[in-house]
Amino acid sequence: MIDSLKSFVDKNSLFSPADHLILSVSGGVDSMVLLDLFRQFPYKLTVAHINHGLRAQESVQDELFVTAQSNNLGIDCFTHNIKEQLAQSKGNKQNNARNLRYRFLEDLRAKIDAQWILTAHHLDDSIETMIHNFYRGTGLNGLTGIKCIQNNLVRPLLFAPKSDILDYADKHQIAYREDSSNLTDDYNRNKIRHHILNSSQPLFDNQISRLSRTLKNLTRSNTLYFNFLEEKKNQLLVSINESISIELVKLLKDNDPAFLAYELTKDLGFNLEQWEDLLIRSGKVAASITSDKYQAVLDRDFIIIKPHDRVSELFQEVLIDKSTSEIRLSEGQKLIISLKDNDQDYNSELLLDYNKIVFPLTIRVWQDGDTFFPQGMGGKSQKVSKTLRNYKVPSSEKAKQLVVLSNNEICCVLPFRVSDQFAPSSETSKLLSLKIAELD
Repeated sequence: MIDSLKSFVDKNSLFSPADHLILSVSGGVDSMVLLDLFRQFPYKLTVAHINHGLRAQESVQDELFVTAQSNNLGIDCFTHNIKEQLAQSKGNKQNNARNLRYRFLEDLRAKIDAQWILTAHHLDDSIETMIHNFYRGTGLNGLTGIKCIQNNLVRPLLFAPKSDILDYADKHQIAYREDSSNLTDDYNRNKIRHHILNSSQPLFDNQISRLSRTLKNLTRSNTLYFNFLEEKKNQLLVSINESISIELVKLLKDNDPAFLAYELTKDLGFNLEQWEDLLIRSGKVAASITSDKYQAVLDRDFIIIKPHDRVSELFQEVLIDKSTSEIRLSEGQKLIISLKDNDQDYNSELLLDYNKIVFPLTIRVWQDGDTFFPQGMGGKSQKVSKTLRNYKVPSSEKAKQLVVLSNNEICCVLPFRVSDQFAPSSETSKLLSLKIAELD
């Protein structure tokens, strides 16, 4: 039962009496139980509450509740509202919210000189993560649930099922807030919780206990696999200065060399499809694949992996105003910007309708997920990555390609294609010309 937490913490001696702990408290039952438990220990405590601003007045009431409870216990409470940051973020909102939460908690830890950040994740959360990742498609590591300790982050309730937390709250009359969004099926995790873990007609008796055992077995298997990979790294990878070499003949002896190479270099950003493609071309010298920060090149009997510069740091993001006429790019090139009349044909340059753009323009390296509307495609959108493939840009060069934006919309992909929204027409009078040239 969860009442054994005190002996559990004492037995593992995770914290020292002088430690300063930050408790992430949402106001829900899990975090309020966490707060009640740890106020019984001799540690210095600080409460942190993150307001997502997603449930209007409910979110406000959650913040007021946590602040009041902390004050009643004589514990400092820091609150942080991420509503605006979340609204401006792109991509998966849940992932963005999680990143913003942990960034605030880590910044607060450094600011107040605390040793640890504690969250109230429990066993059911870890099982949800395992099932969620299983459906998404994952490897062994993704099936090991939530990690108990990650750097300065600790999840001390991971051993406890949700039922124990609810029992503790009931027994000790812990006040808490209900999050109405947890009652909906708006998120995949909620669907897993409602229709698998907490279903009124479970597939198996004692399924939380059974799934917990599966989680432990997968974690043990992953530990063995990690040790196996460490041995393979020692056998296959040789580090020289900033580069890594892999002897091709040794790699190809493995039953699945592409997957082994992927697992050995996953931290460098390469994906499995890239390694499959590279090893298919193993007879071709100088065949290569590229990640955000690294390039792997076939060099006769070896694969050489080196860090590469996408573009000079100066040009990761540069503003172009009306007076800008030239920008120096990397590798001996420059971008020439000029205003022209729409009264003749121009070659080897990209042309934008001057009246459709908003200054300042932004030039930056393209990013995963960038999309625009290529001229001539009838208003259909296309990912920049697809455009680069269509123009047969080598893998080693893709990471260096630039896009130009007007008011956060992509005007063109240099030096290949203009977006339909900014393309000149017969009505256009003034053109903005963008031309890449060699430095003088």
